Amino acid sequence: AAADAPADAGPKPGRRRWTVPSRLTLWMCCVMVFGTVAEGAMNDWSALYLKDIAEASAELAPLGIAVVSGMMVVARLFADGWRGRWGDGRVVLLGSAVAAAGLAVALVSGGVAPALAGFACMGLGIAAVTPCVYAAAARQGSDALTLVAAMGTTGLLAGPPLIGFIAGASNLAWGMGAVAASAGAVALCSTRISWTEPAPAAQSEATPA
Repeated sequence: AAADAPADAGPKPGRRRWTVPSRLTLWMCCVMVFGTVAEGAMNDWSALYLKDIAEASAELAPLGIAVVSGMMVVARLFADGWRGRWGDGRVVLLGSAVAAAGLAVALVSGGVAPALAGFACMGLGIAAVTPCVYAAAARQGSDALTLVAAMGTTGLLAGPPLIGFIAGASNLAWGMGAVAASAGAVALCSTRISWTEPAPAAQSEATPA
């Protein structure tokens, strides 16, 4: 009789249940979205801002994306050292604050040189946001990391058209102002994250039986 039992009569793995993201994960998602919105928008709109608003020459306009990209490379080369010295939370907070303030001052000042300086602040300050948030999300488990990564992709895709919509409704100066506001939102949201909080699995393993 036992030989006649169906082959699939053994225990079946339970279906994975969807869980509500924690408040910590949601704040990470906010930081990631605002950070990637700023990053993506700078890549797409900096050259046009120099040409149309700052009235840069055709030779100088491409410097916008070059400055942003170059400073992001520099920041990511040194980001691990900064994280080890000051911690992820301080790197994200100070970096995004520098990015927001630098670009805002550049927009108010006007001109090519202030714009390039503001773009440099944005590239330098916003570059370490994504690596820090990924590291923090990974400590919370695969579900948190997956959601945060999805929000990062959303921000990169939504940022350029969002700034374009704002620019179309007013002008690109206001659109770039929204980029500065996004960096400021990163700074504010980052204060709600416990950057050193251990993963839930680690907490349960540390609990005595």
